[in-house]
Parts: sequence; structure tokens; C-alpha cells
Amino acid sequence: RITRESLKDANRIDVVGKGGKVQTMVISGDLHAKLSAYLAAHPGPVADRGAYCAAFARAVAAGRGGVTGRHGLRRLSIQVFYRERYHARRQRGETPKQARAGARQDAVERLGHGRDRRDQANAYLGASA
Repeated sequence: RITRESLKDANRIDVVGKGGKVQTMVISGDLHAKLSAYLAAHPGPVADRGAYCAAFARAVAAGRGGVTGRHGLRRLSIQVFYRERYHARRQRGETPKQARAGARQDAVERLGHGRDRRDQANAYLGASA
């Protein structure tokens, strides 16, 4: 379900994930604007699963190019989160190796997994991250 309250500042949106866990994800400015305009014109939640999935896939593809589907958005969002965490750690004085390791653990934890799940880190961030 997406409502007007789901949209946050700085191109972020709250999405309900596995087990009802709410995750804040980064979306493109274009997608944020389109969702905001749609929800302003059509009050109430976007909840019909079939129509929602099709509309969401079109909106993500339009706003971000090649990313389609909810899983693609989740992967893209966690990659953005990883980069933000990496740069924040570097600014705090961590070495590149320390910053990479810490940002990977932060990202995997954000996905709802244990911090040391290398399989999840590799799947979402690639082995080189």
C-alpha cells in the first residue's frame, strides 16, 4: 500500500516489506513527483495488487530506467544506501576497507538479515562492494 503519508522528504518512500516491516527507500525525484501528483488527484491508498504491480513496474521503469519490479527497486535502494553509508564512514576517518566492510554489514542489516550474511551482500551489492 502506498498513501500520501508513504512519501517522505528527500525522494524517499516508506514501503511495507516482508512481515509488515516498514522500510524507507530512495526513489528518483521524477518518480516521487509522479506518485505525489497521482496521490493528490486520487485520494486513498494504491492497494489493488494486480493494478498496483503493473503501475508500480511502469513507474519504476519510467523513473529509473532499467529497474523494474519491486525487487529491482529494493536492490537499487540498498545500493544507494550502501554508497551513502560508505561515504559517511570515510568522512568519519575509516579506511576504504573498513568503510566497505561496515557499509556492507549496514546494508545487509537494512535488508532484514544478519550483518554477516555474505550471500545477501553479494546478491544485492555484488562481490566487489
